[in-house]
Amino acid sequence: MRKKFEKLIDESKFSIVDDGVRYNFALSIFRTILGYAALGALAVAESDADDADLSLLSQCARKLTKPADGDLVSIIDTLLPLLWSKGQFPDTGAWFREEHSKRCYAIVFERNNRLGHGVFDLVTAQKSNELISEIERVFDCIGQLLPLAGETGLLIGTTPFPIPFPGDAICCFREVARKSTGWRYRFQTLDASESREAIGYLQAESLFPRLLSENRSTLNSRTISDTWRPLFVLPIKQTESFLGRSEQMDQLKEWWNDAYSRTCLIYGEGGIGKTTLALEFVNRVLEEEIEITWEPDYIFFFSSKQTRWGVNGMEHIPGVQTSLTEAVIRLIDALDIASIGQDWYSASPTDLVNRAAQLINEVGLKDKILFIIDNAENLVRKRQDESDLSALIKLISRKIGRVMVTSRRREEIEAEPINVPPLVDEDAAKLLEQLLEESGVEANADHNKLKSYAIRIGCKPILIEFLAKYASMTQATLERGVQEILKQEGGHLGQFLFADGWGRIEENSRHVFMAIAQLGGFVDDVLLALVTESFGVRRDDWMSAYEETRYGDANFFSGKQEIILDEGARSFISGRYHELPKEVKKKIDIAVQGCKTKYAEYLAAQRIDVKDRIEKAFVHPLARQARIAGAKGDNELAKGFYEQAIIADPGNPYLFDRFAWFSMKCLRNLEVAENLGKHAASLVPSDPEVNFTLGMIFARTGNVAEADNYLNIAKENGKERYLILLQMAHARYTRAWKESIFDGECDKAKIGDLLSASKIGAPRTRAHHRHNEEVETLRIKVKNLYRKANA
Repeated sequence: MRKKFEKLIDESKFSIVDDGVRYNFALSIFRTILGYAALGALAVAESDADDADLSLLSQCARKLTKPADGDLVSIIDTLLPLLWSKGQFPDTGAWFREEHSKRCYAIVFERNNRLGHGVFDLVTAQKSNELISEIERVFDCIGQLLPLAGETGLLIGTTPFPIPFPGDAICCFREVARKSTGWRYRFQTLDASESREAIGYLQAESLFPRLLSENRSTLNSRTISDTWRPLFVLPIKQTESFLGRSEQMDQLKEWWNDAYSRTCLIYGEGGIGKTTLALEFVNRVLEEEIEITWEPDYIFFFSSKQTRWGVNGMEHIPGVQTSLTEAVIRLIDALDIASIGQDWYSASPTDLVNRAAQLINEVGLKDKILFIIDNAENLVRKRQDESDLSALIKLISRKIGRVMVTSRRREEIEAEPINVPPLVDEDAAKLLEQLLEESGVEANADHNKLKSYAIRIGCKPILIEFLAKYASMTQATLERGVQEILKQEGGHLGQFLFADGWGRIEENSRHVFMAIAQLGGFVDDVLLALVTESFGVRRDDWMSAYEETRYGDANFFSGKQEIILDEGARSFISGRYHELPKEVKKKIDIAVQGCKTKYAEYLAAQRIDVKDRIEKAFVHPLARQARIAGAKGDNELAKGFYEQAIIADPGNPYLFDRFAWFSMKCLRNLEVAENLGKHAASLVPSDPEVNFTLGMIFARTGNVAEADNYLNIAKENGKERYLILLQMAHARYTRAWKESIFDGECDKAKIGDLLSASKIGAPRTRAHHRHNEEVETLRIKVKNLYRKANA
């Protein structure tokens, strides 16, 4: 490591001719040396730290997550005396004795005053040699803090370096950030010719997670005003890429400022961002970004989270206590208002809360505490215990302080409910775009394509971040990443996201879920009634379970409810089905087949009763989802729904007709459109609309004979003449354009006659104006084509 730095310093002295470039590169070397030294000092100090040192080390680690140059000098100033007190690195004593620290601050000031935030001039650039000389002196002083490459990675003596930079390069680190998928670090290689930027992920047991762990009880304070200096035990924000959630942030602000509202419940499915939302809000309050009226003296965060989705998939968090009594004991211990003995652990939950409340009241903190209980669903495992948990939370909110709860369940507690749904499509796409940009990944996809990827993984922040990370680390396509996520949702990822809710569902209701998954994950009122009846489950009871698990959405279409399972939840449920004994699976299969038969009979009857062709096409809920996705412009999602719909409703010619039109108009896939249109026409040979669509498709391929054939059938069965003539003109123009045939059927005069005739008889409506615009647009195209061809 030292030799590499010496080589880079020599390069800056002798190989770079331009003073400005030399000065800039020297500053990069300076920052990188300080970064390695600060990280090295922190690693060694933490490896031999006393409990009393942890708060100081955590503060240093927090500064290092996104350090300014001055922060790096400050951290070295702070940690060197701690290391000297334990007999480590005595040769670095010149740091203060020879005023290297003072000169480093001077370099930082000069850099900020000129290059960073002021005017960088020739006089400053000509100081490059002086700057390099000072860097050499600093390097000689603190070079011992830099790591060496060992067999297991970078080491300082025997202590692992906090960030596993590649051993073949010198790296200037930019940030360390906690993401829902793990701790990510970003760095740039120190190279005067071409510096590359890259990211990596820290192991869960490495230094930054240890010092900034969400379960570490370190007490911090902040002076916000003359009257408010709160103490808090609170993790840092979980992401720097927080998007959307404005409605939930407003709800939290309203609750916070309502001192009479004792509890709020932030609820939503796993991986949706409940903890992220809570920490974002409270940290913004502490950073004075949100104006509030209630000013608590103490903010205490307790997490009962037992698993997280990280670098290596699902990870179990070690040392997590999952009882609310443990949370109360930790609160009292952190406040340091009582000595915690065995009697605290043997007391009943109610007695414990009452005892804690008495102590808190005695020190004047009643109603001045915010108690944040994260992942409350882990505090009880049995349904019958949920009422006890609710009573205990109510007692805490009444006697100790206000309570903010996050849970996958909508807990039965008196609380202001704040629902956290998946991100809206636009925000999900923006988040994916932002994370890909941060990771240096070329998406090769437009905004709508990114939105379709986000929708396929349920617009869940944790999965969006996982997708960006997967693309960055594997260089795979986003499509491959989505497929990997969907595959994993049947395994460990599904366990993390869905298993908690699954464990609270009655067996027969689980069978209903499995049947719906086999039916494509989409059911309307009629099909849901058939399925629940098959398993002897009351529809309302099943709906209660569905609303609690949040495995998907419940929409209304034409006054009827539709259940739509998330693709990931469906994958997870299918995995549970395959684990069942053969006889149980057989029972479910028989029920599903019976429901399919009855529902097919219902759909056939519906098509007879419905007169409108468009409505006939979209009788099945999957078809309606295709229509909705298409209207939103999400063509890939719509295509997937159409493909599922024609399997679920194979006898519906109008559905095939609409899919054919969609494939022609939106997907520009004429081969698929032709096959779909032919199938629709085979089911209803005389239908004017179906034949007209197929004629349009052949017109777009330039097949004049087939286009005329189907268009004439459409005309004979009642399709308007003016529409038929326009499509015939399209067919001839397309053939002329594709095959350079400008006579016979494709004669310019013949096309002109068809276009003129198509304007006769068109009704005077809004559609009439669109029709005339299309006629004139095609006329211009014909004129230009034949002029270029001199025909």
